[in-house]
Amino acid sequence: MATAVLGAGTQQLRSDLNTLGLVFESAVVHDLSVYATALGGDVRHYRDSNGKEIDAVITLPDGRWGAVEIKLGGSQMVAGAETLRVAVNQIDTGSVGEPSFRLVITGTGPILTLDDGTITCPLQALAP
Repeated sequence: MATAVLGAGTQQLRSDLNTLGLVFESAVVHDLSVYATALGGDVRHYRDSNGKEIDAVITLPDGRWGAVEIKLGGSQMVAGAETLRVAVNQIDTGSVGEPSFRLVITGTGPILTLDDGTITCPLQALAP
């Protein structure tokens, strides 16, 4: 719907990766919200006073949480994992616990577990 409002077709989005990335991020957060809500959970955005951010933080009623970074291209999965590592290191995990998972969702790319334990997958791999 957002692309229709913008009047942006395939050609326009291919030439404006910034806008395409924002539209993709919005779609991912929507899907994550649907899945989290089914579990009684919630999805929020995190940004701290140092400018570190996590695109989506999934929280569940039992206190478990996960950190999600959203990247348009599969080639950005390692950079996404590093972004998550830095942001999570800023959080007082002594109070809120360690994240149950760190996930980089991409538009393309493989399903992998990186050396640091971060999982990466394309959006199409998510399923309830």
